[in-house]
Amino acid sequence: MIFYVVQSIKKRWLRSSLTITALAGLLSLVIVVSGIIDYQKATMNEHASAGGAGKIVIQSFTAGENYPTLVGDLSESIGNSILEYPMIQKDMSANILFFGLKAPLYPGEPPEVLLTGIDENKVKAFTGSIASETKVIKGNLQFSNTQAQECIIGAKAFEVLTKEQGQITVGSMIEFIDEYFTIVGILEVSQDKVVNNAIIVPIKTLQRLIDKEMMISATIVYLNEVKDMDLFIQQVTAMNGKLNFVTSETISRNAEEGIRLFENMINGIRVAVLVIAILILITVMSITVNERTKEIGILKALGAKNRMVNTIIVYEMLFIATMGCIVATIISGYVLRYMMAENLFDILIIAKYLPAAYIVTIIAAIVPVIRITRIDPIKALRYE
Repeated sequence: MIFYVVQSIKKRWLRSSLTITALAGLLSLVIVVSGIIDYQKATMNEHASAGGAGKIVIQSFTAGENYPTLVGDLSESIGNSILEYPMIQKDMSANILFFGLKAPLYPGEPPEVLLTGIDENKVKAFTGSIASETKVIKGNLQFSNTQAQECIIGAKAFEVLTKEQGQITVGSMIEFIDEYFTIVGILEVSQDKVVNNAIIVPIKTLQRLIDKEMMISATIVYLNEVKDMDLFIQQVTAMNGKLNFVTSETISRNAEEGIRLFENMINGIRVAVLVIAILILITVMSITVNERTKEIGILKALGAKNRMVNTIIVYEMLFIATMGCIVATIISGYVLRYMMAENLFDILIIAKYLPAAYIVTIIAAIVPVIRITRIDPIKALRYE
């Protein structure tokens, strides 16, 4: 029977090849999109964990609740007044200014390279956003002075700059916004993607570079006591009612909403792909059955049971599904590993969707199988 199936497929090799290609393309689409979505979910969850207990990011009302914000600047004087509150940790609270040097790789992420200005003695207010501080693997975590042409580089930003400007290390000069900066520190990989993507400079330097003197993006504060958060927010709101407060809960909620959006999108794609794949298989195999009506009639006339003929058709469809899975694995694996901004390849993502190809095949086999059972051997022998 297997030999008969192979011969039948070889006889119709062009149609079989096109069907395999179509199925592989559809399956590859689902796998690649799923790989991107899984990466996004992991990124959002990491970003949501970056809040840290007692940390509050205070920014302009027009900036919304996104962190880091690149819109809705805040007056530095407002930030300074917030930093005077007695219930905050002075050494872990600071004004901060953001400027995106490179666009985000994917929606919902911070810029791939994020120029970050902060008080020269308060870098830990930014790099300490996780339970444990992100430390330097080379150099120092401080600047010489407020006007220093110096920078501290996050792990991801270091990777991007190395690709663009060649091998760099502590003491190397790098260029951005038409000025040169000396690298004084390189950070270890952080759980916080914002820190990973950052090039940190003194806030006065960044204000001058982007022509935003006396302006900031936000004020980061850490409270002495987490229980004082509601009281602190009430007091600051009383001082200025046009502020937004971003906490770890805010970031988590934003992440959950973003994840839900992506999941709804991938679910819609999955349904569309399944329907299209089923229609393709039904159409192709129905045409095949129609072309082989006389052949099927001869088999039945020779004593072949419906079950045997149906098995032949199902085997052909399973062969096509198997070849489609193999091609889809190769295509999607290559795309996820080599054609994305980052290596998103994960064999588990591919393995998760391969069984769906066989389920679709079995569902699609129902229509041609029903048609076969209704073929009258006598009429089929006269069929031209």
